[in-house]
Amino acid sequence: EKLEKIVKMFYSYDIPTKRILTSGYIFNCPEKVKLFNDNGWVFEVTTTHPDFKVDSSTLGYISNYWNTEEFKKSNIRLNYVLLNNRKDFIIQDINSLLEMYPNVSTVALKLLNINTRTNEIDNTIAEWINNNAVKKSERDYIKSLLDSEYTYSESEFDTFTWKTKDNRNVYFSWKKEEYGLRDLVYYGDRF
Repeated sequence: EKLEKIVKMFYSYDIPTKRILTSGYIFNCPEKVKLFNDNGWVFEVTTTHPDFKVDSSTLGYISNYWNTEEFKKSNIRLNYVLLNNRKDFIIQDINSLLEMYPNVSTVALKLLNINTRTNEIDNTIAEWINNNAVKKSERDYIKSLLDSEYTYSESEFDTFTWKTKDNRNVYFSWKKEEYGLRDLVYYGDRF
């Protein structure tokens, strides 16, 4: 009921891109996937590696929703989390994911924030990010990798965009602007 409420709430607004971030469980519910697909929404999912076994051990997922028919017929924005152990394989990973999943329209590279309020390493998640994630200080290196493989398209809202050979988007959020300025997010029954 909540998902239907969200879709109806935004139905009449002229919002160019409506995305729903999901852990993937929704792909086990064909009627819910249809609701979003029929209304032009993009499903946003997160990965750390093109191999589901490796990815699930990092993210803690149990079910491989990537292999469901519902996932395969949906428009997907794939958040690819930049981790140190994959830093030198970013291009290989992006190309592999795009080849495996033709329904992925966008790969968005993600630098993880340690703590968006204090920027301190004050909990186990922030500690994990500090030990495993690519640092913001390495963003020039990441951009150089993307420049070498894809066709630069534009920069908007602190994000660079490239086009792949088959005209799909690769986004890299530069994260130089203040956090949270560009998106309207509905979470927990409030904006």
